[in-house]
Amino acid sequence: MSVELREVTVEETKEMGEVWDALAKITELSAEAAENGFQAVEDITKVAMGSFEKLGTAIKGVQKIPAEAKEKTSAFVMANAVGAARVTAAILDRPKAEEFPDPLPTEDVSV
Repeated sequence: MSVELREVTVEETKEMGEVWDALAKITELSAEAAENGFQAVEDITKVAMGSFEKLGTAIKGVQKIPAEAKEKTSAFVMANAVGAARVTAAILDRPKAEEFPDPLPTEDVSV
């Protein structure tokens, strides 16, 4: 079955959209780290440094989110729907989990 897509344009509230941008970037970078077998020090640094700019931008406007929800409810809801879709895509549009290398040893290491 072939799924047809169509492109739509939506308006979303700025501050909530920026929070979702940051979450999507963190998710994307975390998924990339998992592809190669998670290396704690190296990958945490990549995720943190790679998402810092978007996270900083989001944090600056977070206090405005309640007003966005009140004043522009439909655009606020759209920001959440589109944002959740971006985070989901960062996970699902990657290789399946079984294609990732296993970062844990499989042999018995009991003492």
